[in-house]
Amino acid sequence: MDIPSPPRNLTSIHPPEHERVDESALDYSHEPHQNLARFIVHAATPLNAEPQLPLLVEKYITPTDVFFKRNHGPIPDIHAEEHTVFIGVKQNPQYYHEASPPVEWRALNMTDIMTKWPKATITASIQ
Repeated sequence: MDIPSPPRNLTSIHPPEHERVDESALDYSHEPHQNLARFIVHAATPLNAEPQLPLLVEKYITPTDVFFKRNHGPIPDIHAEEHTVFIGVKQNPQYYHEASPPVEWRALNMTDIMTKWPKATITASIQ
C-alpha cells in the first residue's frame, strides 16, 4: 500500500520540546468516562486495564470498546479545530526503520488529516 505524500504547501517547522513533568502535577480531570465493569483494572491513574479473557475471544475482530486501556499519563483534552500533529520527514523514507533523525518537520492540522488523504480500513494484529 502506498502512503500518500503530504501536501507541498506545509511549512517546515521544529516540534515543541517536551520536558519532564512532575507526575503529581498531572491533570486527570478531563478523563473520559469509561465503563470498566468488564475489565481488570491494574491502575486507575494513569489508566491501565485489560478486558476479561472471554471478551477477547468472543469475536474474530476485537471491538474498540474491548481494546486494552494502557496510558502513560492523562488523556489530553484535545480540540480538533486547534490540534496540530508534527510529522518528521526523512530523506529516504524507504529506510524508515533506521534510527536517523528526520530531515525536516511538517505540521498538519486535523482538517488536513481528515480531508487531504483518502481514508483506509485495515485489519491488523497487534501484540
